Amino acid sequence: MNPILWLNKHSSLNLILILLYVSLIFYFSSIPASDIPDVVAPFSTILHFIEYLGLGLILLPAVKSSNLKKYFILSLLLICLYAASDEFHQFFVPGRVMDALDWLADAAGSLVGLLLARHLMEQ
Repeated sequence: MNPILWLNKHSSLNLILILLYVSLIFYFSSIPASDIPDVVAPFSTILHFIEYLGLGLILLPAVKSSNLKKYFILSLLLICLYAASDEFHQFFVPGRVMDALDWLADAAGSLVGLLLARHLMEQ
């Protein structure tokens, strides 16, 4: 079975998955820069993209199950707002900074994840 359709049918479990996923994003954003291995830095933008692609994949079925007409736009808006709040949160973490490029990578990843989720839901 298509996992995205399964998430759409099990909205309560999907909500738990979303809460766990955004908690994991928050946890990673709370790690001080001094505790992040140097090898991660060159891949930061790619990691942001992938992280939010995953969020887009799991969020779209939950928002669509609410029967809102503009579920895709709402999903993108919610993720972009969360990504902005995540960047703001990093301002308070030692050695971390708010970065507009990271936010753009988050937004791009979420858009790809949402488009992929929508495609999988139409199958």
